[in-house]
Amino acid sequence: MLHHILKNQTRYDRVDIRRLNSVGVLNQLRKNGSLSRAEIAEKQGLTRATVSNIVADLIEADLVKETHYKEGFAGRPGLLLELNANCGCMIGVEMNLHRITVVLSNMGQDFIWRSERFLEHEIKQDDYIKEAELLVQRALAQAEKKTLKCRGLCVAWAGLVNYEKGILAHGPLFGWNNVPLKAMWEEKFNIPIHLINEAHAGAVGAYLFGNQEKVRNIIYLSVGVGMAAGIYVDGQLLLGESGFAGQIAHVPFVENGHVCGCGKRGCWITEVGAKAIIRKLCDAGVDFTERNRLRIDWINEATSLIESKDERMLKVLQDVGTKLGQGIARLVHVFNPELIIIGGDLRELIAHMQDSIKISIDNQILEHMSEGFAIEISESEDDQLMGCIATIYYAVMENPPIREAAHQKA
Repeated sequence: MLHHILKNQTRYDRVDIRRLNSVGVLNQLRKNGSLSRAEIAEKQGLTRATVSNIVADLIEADLVKETHYKEGFAGRPGLLLELNANCGCMIGVEMNLHRITVVLSNMGQDFIWRSERFLEHEIKQDDYIKEAELLVQRALAQAEKKTLKCRGLCVAWAGLVNYEKGILAHGPLFGWNNVPLKAMWEEKFNIPIHLINEAHAGAVGAYLFGNQEKVRNIIYLSVGVGMAAGIYVDGQLLLGESGFAGQIAHVPFVENGHVCGCGKRGCWITEVGAKAIIRKLCDAGVDFTERNRLRIDWINEATSLIESKDERMLKVLQDVGTKLGQGIARLVHVFNPELIIIGGDLRELIAHMQDSIKISIDNQILEHMSEGFAIEISESEDDQLMGCIATIYYAVMENPPIREAAHQKA
């Protein structure tokens, strides 16, 4: 996890070693909670003097705070240390086709402010970004009001994200191409900016904040108007050469099928996404023709049809569930995951398809690959936002601002 700190270096200087040791101390506190200096020294294999110096830097940087003396042990009691949840704040931004959501979190990863902007219709790229900027400015105003330094902002976007260049490379649903949002917003807001694909963010959120312990092979499937996957292999998020891994929406699924937003025919999303469900319901005689097909505000109405056991609705759900299961079975064959989590805007509707999904998967996958494999529907609407917050948090934990603190002290 720390490779980027010393990337392209062949020799370590004192500052590098001090920074690596600082990361080790922070990780001990993150994993174990409150610890004394002596306990940290023992766990890290460092001298107490070294740990004391490191802790002094981290306290100066406001990342660590002293709490109380450890009681109930023989000998001199140790003063306990813990991460300082109020050493700053982080901003998470989820940008999808019909909604912009912005949250402010403290460094304890607790949301302390939230705002959303629902988009009634398609808007131009510049107008969309301006709407997002207004929400970010409101979040920064809240941070200033609470006297919390902003440690960074992360955007989860429903499209191809080039991580290395910091650009929104391509959004089939948005129609955006090569938007240098990282550079734009770092200049505008003067804080570190991170960009991440929304399915990757969902995977990060589910992997780091879910209830799954010691599960290292997870696929997070985000399904809505679009669809993508965030894939953890042996505990590492799979990004691919340009950061575009997981675009499973556009895997060929039906020969000569319906036209996809990407311009091709028969992509998987054309059979299981929001537009596909509306199309199939309309074909079945359910009048959704006046709905804005770029939004998902029809889901409550669809749920009502399910509760009334409308035969047309149930038949469409079975068909979509079967096709979801068929595609998921292909993912299982390729990645052999322990767990697949389905999230995104359609997760509540997909929860009603679980039986047909399971039957379809069982009919498709090899018998031995079903052992130890599970599929779940996410219960959280905030997987992507939690992934944003985690991205910033770990960036700070892996590169703590101790030089800044040392400079201020001098």
